[in-house]
Amino acid sequence: MSLMPRVSVVMPVYNAAPYLPEALDSLLAQTLADFELVCVDDGSTDDSAAIIAEYAARDSRIELLRQANASAGAARNAGIDRASGDYLAFLDADDVFLPSLLEHAVARLDATGADVCVFDGRRFTGSVPAVEPGPGDYLRRRFLPEQEVFAPEDVADRLFQIVTPATWLKLYRRSFVVAEGLRFEVGAITDDVAFTIEALAAASRIAVLDEVLVLYRVLQSGNQSSRWDSDPMNVVQTIRELRRRLEARGALPRFERSFRNQCLNVLSHVLRNLRTPASYEFLHQLTHDELLHEFGLADHGPSYFVLPELRETLHAVRDLPARQSPLHPAWRGRTPSFPRRALRSLRRRLTRTRGGGR
Repeated sequence: MSLMPRVSVVMPVYNAAPYLPEALDSLLAQTLADFELVCVDDGSTDDSAAIIAEYAARDSRIELLRQANASAGAARNAGIDRASGDYLAFLDADDVFLPSLLEHAVARLDATGADVCVFDGRRFTGSVPAVEPGPGDYLRRRFLPEQEVFAPEDVADRLFQIVTPATWLKLYRRSFVVAEGLRFEVGAITDDVAFTIEALAAASRIAVLDEVLVLYRVLQSGNQSSRWDSDPMNVVQTIRELRRRLEARGALPRFERSFRNQCLNVLSHVLRNLRTPASYEFLHQLTHDELLHEFGLADHGPSYFVLPELRETLHAVRDLPARQSPLHPAWRGRTPSFPRRALRSLRRRLTRTRGGGR
């Protein structure tokens, strides 16, 4: 490995011992060997730090940093500060990079000079699957321009919808991240939303790599849903922070429609994953009474929102009481037939909704 590695991979770690070996092995299997891995242990109370230390003793490319528990965002920021590579990649400790990720993404940024490369991934549960050819779950090809390298303004109305905001679906030029002062939100449950959206808005050019290169593990327990239930206001803080950052850059007018779609997308994702009725009813009511107006979502017709699930969520929150919403956790999965009937009814009402998008 050269003194300045091509890629710095930053991995925040918190109590991930059951999954860490697979994540670490996926990096050691990369076809591009010129990387460093900065693991930031965020106050784990299990064997995570010991596992990383064991790998680091065998491979000098791996470094372990330790900090008191401060959030994944704080851990990622610490990793950025320690990184020295030409490019930055981020891997969660329970996910898996496919072997060609670093090689292919680096080649794309080398060839194009873009600041950010976006690519695709797939979700999985249980054991790591064999990856079959075909599209993944996260790159929305219908929103992409024809050219594989483009300026953010080329897709201004849908920039933030081309790929989900997870930071592990992108490779960043490190000099760009440093020059733009990009940082993760500390203490946020969805700490990567503001970072990734701000990066897309600030980039001079964005490159697309239409390949599945990362596998996202969907955990059956202990995932973000329980944290949202205990603190549903956290998602509100995230979208307010995103607005603040775009306003500070003077970028909000250019990407206003895409920003509003992203606001509703984040709210929709949390509403659809809350598991306790009290948390759902709180966020539903807050969204109806305040957030739809605060973020300019209330006055637009369905066609303003580019994803079908956003139109469904808007109607469910704007037009239905919380306890009648098919998104309410009391109804989700209660019987095999009711959720499907409710969603069909919701879609019929949407088609009758008057007015279009601006």
